[in-house]
Amino acid sequence: MKLKTFNEFITEKTHKVNRKVQFIKVDPVKSSTDNEVMKKLTEDARDRFYEVFLQEDYKDILSLTDKMDLNRPMLVYAGSKNKDTEKFVMEIYEKNPAMVYNIPKEMKKTGSKVEFHKIFDSEDFVPKTVFQLAETKGLAWPIIAKPSEGHSGRGIEKFKNIDELKASKNKFDLYSECIDFDREFRALCLKDKALVIYERQLIEEDDRSIETKKPDEDVSFVYIDQDMKKLPFMKDLNNIISEFLKKVPLDVYSLDFFTKRKGGKLMLIEANSCSGLGSNSLVHVYEALYEDFYNEKPTAADAKFIEKIKETYCKTAADDYPKEHKRSLSPK
Repeated sequence: MKLKTFNEFITEKTHKVNRKVQFIKVDPVKSSTDNEVMKKLTEDARDRFYEVFLQEDYKDILSLTDKMDLNRPMLVYAGSKNKDTEKFVMEIYEKNPAMVYNIPKEMKKTGSKVEFHKIFDSEDFVPKTVFQLAETKGLAWPIIAKPSEGHSGRGIEKFKNIDELKASKNKFDLYSECIDFDREFRALCLKDKALVIYERQLIEEDDRSIETKKPDEDVSFVYIDQDMKKLPFMKDLNNIISEFLKKVPLDVYSLDFFTKRKGGKLMLIEANSCSGLGSNSLVHVYEALYEDFYNEKPTAADAKFIEKIKETYCKTAADDYPKEHKRSLSPK
């Protein structure tokens, strides 16, 4: 029998007693839906698996450096725009790089749509994009015009021709060829592995797509969890993930992509190192991150809790959005 050192004993006890991921974040972890079941699922997943440190709660974020537990993983969803938070993250990273998931210098590459498209300009799985109105004459119309920052389609407009674009009073930072797509997906990943893939189905009742919404409105989606074993494009997606990580080596991130109507080719539209994490995503990330960091699976009790969250999420989405669920490609 191998005797444990005192430090090994303390590390093991910390690991078993406190298994929460230290979550460095700008905004609170909460559900954006009005559905009370979904809200409760997110709260339960957050409270059980994450110790949240909100950037705004610490005027001196650097004071947290010595309070971080180096024996537990730390997921970073902040820092790319705050020098003190960036310094704090890098100080922890220098002490124990294995515990830090996402570092600010890589997060910056996906924080701006302009930066993202400049990095992947030469890739054939990204739509052709320019950054000046005058350069749009080299694009195939219609085009999609976007601000560099934003989410949920806010500020994005579709234009059929140059006259329509010039007539717009809104400010845009990039212009991309419009993809004739069949379906839209989001892959949430840990390193080189897709953990969960959602099909983003437009909510029929809301009728808010890029074409129908006002520029300052969000696109109205429901995220339908997909059975990845049945998806026909996983090989292509894994290839894109591999190419993505060569240029942007993130740990936890999401990729938004379309399947083209003709031929089914995947087109990467956007990447995000701080995409929203609702209940289902929170437990998928925790499960994978735990195994990656500790090199073992979560406890039986935690695994049971995780499965309950996953099942309840899928059932609630199907009950609340039956039409969208039925239209989805391979819903769980």
